Amino acid sequence: MASDSTEAAKIKVKHLCTLEPGISVDQTDEMSHQGVHLVIPESLLQTYAPAQLLEIWNLNRFVEFVRSKQ
Repeated sequence: MASDSTEAAKIKVKHLCTLEPGISVDQTDEMSHQGVHLVIPESLLQTYAPAQLLEIWNLNRFVEFVRSKQ
């Protein structure tokens, strides 16, 4: 298992795709500090505070990002 966490540590920015609505500001702040971009469907954007939306990606943005890396 140690090698898994070592490999994960090499990735500076991670993306977490979720269907969870309205994750707390404290949780999204912690994700941001840890280099995690939260990715959610467009339909869930309204369940987050406006300040949180600055750091949250919708699925379309994530797919465009992935395509740009190929």
